[in-house]
Amino acid sequence: MSDRAVRGHPVWDEIAPEITPHEFRNPYEMSVDALRRLSRVRRASKVPFRFVSDYRAPSYNEQVGGASGSAHTARPCHAVDLRVQNSYERFQIVKHALAAGYRRIGIYPPTDWQRQQYGKNSGSVHLDDSQYHPQDVIWVSV
Repeated sequence: MSDRAVRGHPVWDEIAPEITPHEFRNPYEMSVDALRRLSRVRRASKVPFRFVSDYRAPSYNEQVGGASGSAHTARPCHAVDLRVQNSYERFQIVKHALAAGYRRIGIYPPTDWQRQQYGKNSGSVHLDDSQYHPQDVIWVSV
């Protein structure tokens, strides 16, 4: 069986209803292991997951200003960005991501739209379990 969660892969039934393919831009490029880990975090955190980004083709990653060599460009993809509406959601996701074994977490400030909709404590959380990037890191983007 593929490392990628291709259409019809049993992982989609395993992680439903918390996480479904329609929540992703590129669901069938996601790592099966990453989806299982995300599902554990979602169930434990009890906060909604709002996927902002998952797999990105390298050209699209460059277009949106993503980091060169971003974990979002790996196939299968092990990286997602989740929109949070407040600091409580951010804390729950980070706490449970660490408990699930994530060793790479990014914290991003709100976009202008997020700030207007949800306030100054909104933003995004990046989670990835890439083995090809530095481990045991939490970064904050300003």
